[in-house]
Amino acid sequence: MDFDLTEDQALIASAVRQIVARHLADPTSADFVLNAPVVERELTENGFLGATSEMGLGPVEGLLIAEEVGRLPFAIEAATSGILGRAILDAHPVRRPLAVALAPADGPIRYLQGGGAAVIITDDDVRLLQVEEQDVERVPAVFAYPFGRFRRLNVDKAVVLEGVAPESAKQWWRVVIAAEIGVAGRAALEATVEFVKQRRQFNRAIGSFQAVQHRLAHVATLVQGIEWLTRRAATSGAAADAALAATMAQQSAGLIHADCTQFHGAYGTTLDCPLHFWAYRLRALRGELKGLSHQSVEAARSLWPDAVAKQSRAVRPA
Repeated sequence: MDFDLTEDQALIASAVRQIVARHLADPTSADFVLNAPVVERELTENGFLGATSEMGLGPVEGLLIAEEVGRLPFAIEAATSGILGRAILDAHPVRRPLAVALAPADGPIRYLQGGGAAVIITDDDVRLLQVEEQDVERVPAVFAYPFGRFRRLNVDKAVVLEGVAPESAKQWWRVVIAAEIGVAGRAALEATVEFVKQRRQFNRAIGSFQAVQHRLAHVATLVQGIEWLTRRAATSGAAADAALAATMAQQSAGLIHADCTQFHGAYGTTLDCPLHFWAYRLRALRGELKGLSHQSVEAARSLWPDAVAKQSRAVRPA
């Protein structure tokens, strides 16, 4: 497929990049989660955040925006509303941040907070819930995302999204996962490349050692592969493409995290090092939507449905 952006898409990515560039300075913070209301307000006022858009943006444009916003260390929800939201919720006014969860949604959920919204995927339908402050409680976490938990969830009060199948919502959720892993991996890699240029051992920058270069080159190929597969999934709208993108992303996230952290040395394990804002996001995303094994099965089911069904019958207990 052709991965070239249209003129409008290139302009959108460039405009968001200019906003992001003004806020890219490395923060020094002992906090696991950083908020940036000024940045969010600027992006929102320019129509780049949210599930609905006066500019008529779709999931591909939402992905491009998420790729730029994810370079920031700040926790700004852009991917779920921009990709999943624009794919299945465009006819519905939706508050941000937008969270997504499988029913019964009784565990910690990324970006679940009062004043936002949540997509709840049940076995039979997909529902949209406007989340109020009294409905949720904050869950402390080290993963550089805000997490919340429902104090009480009455799925019957949520709006059923007519015409949206649970598998369709899961498909776009996979694109979100792949997009966020790709951008966190890209940011972690760029931070690591800059660090190994500066860190010196044996009177040389450690980035000059061939072993370091080889491993970071491998990380770069993984990150770029995730990015291209995610763009393909966002463009094609195919279930198999989404499952393959999420499979590669979740499979690669651990290695990207390990190598980037290792090449930062002991500094990479401290909160003074900004790497943790992206490295710990990779750890959180590895298990989302039931994790790698689930995405792998869904990829196989999408590509070879008859073979998977036959295998399932063969291993079914008598």
